[in-house]
Amino acid sequence: MKLLIITAVKEYSKSVEKILKDAAVSVFSVTDTIGVKNSPDDYLLDDWFGSDDGNKYDSVFIFSFCTTSAADKVFNLIELYNAQSNDNQFPIRAFIVPVDKSTK
Repeated sequence: MKLLIITAVKEYSKSVEKILKDAAVSVFSVTDTIGVKNSPDDYLLDDWFGSDDGNKYDSVFIFSFCTTSAADKVFNLIELYNAQSNDNQFPIRAFIVPVDKSTK
């Protein structure tokens, strides 16, 4: 099992939901959040919500516990979406985290 984490500006919510549907991820949670970037560092987590400095962005935080194959498919579809997007300033971000244990 994997924990799939996705962040995106709110305008891309429907696109992310379509990607999840195309990857057969039918159960996920969505939380509205505000992304803030205050520093110009090149560290990945500082670039979590975009590439502009000092601004706030209406964003979504989406997560799902899913199979490895579903998480990998979502990841690949997001990479493809970002490569084909004309908006390089706000790419969709995805992270896959292993789940070692869970209760039922």
